[in-house]
Amino acid sequence: WEEREDELDFFWEEVLNDEWREHFAQSGILESVAEKDALLVESENGFSLGDLTKRFCEVDNRVNTLRSSIASLADECARYQAEVERVGMSGALSLTKSLREELKEMESQLVEAKSGEAMCRRKIEMIQEQLTNNTGDDSMKEHVPNDNNV
Repeated sequence: WEEREDELDFFWEEVLNDEWREHFAQSGILESVAEKDALLVESENGFSLGDLTKRFCEVDNRVNTLRSSIASLADECARYQAEVERVGMSGALSLTKSLREELKEMESQLVEAKSGEAMCRRKIEMIQEQLTNNTGDDSMKEHVPNDNNV
């Protein structure tokens, strides 16, 4: 299952362009996959072996359908790539791919930076709370009579 998921992730990120991703998002295919996942969760909660087998076969058929779609889209991508090379735009294609990779890397770095900033802000808030509590405790000590000087 993990290999299939990895294949799908690779295909989604590396092979499909934005137009195809948009097409899949609008076609409702992705929602039907999510519905099947919900059915599987229900199956684990008490359906019979026959029901589980049936659901497994449905999911396996769906995976095989997706694999065939991936294969046909990969062939189409190869044809388009050959056409790009024939026209002499392979440099532009390489530049686009490298820019896409740089963009993904920068987005990842941005998410990491935002996470780090949030963590630092929380630490600063905790330090400020601690300082406020300590300052309040110190002012309370000044007003409490000292019994040691009696």
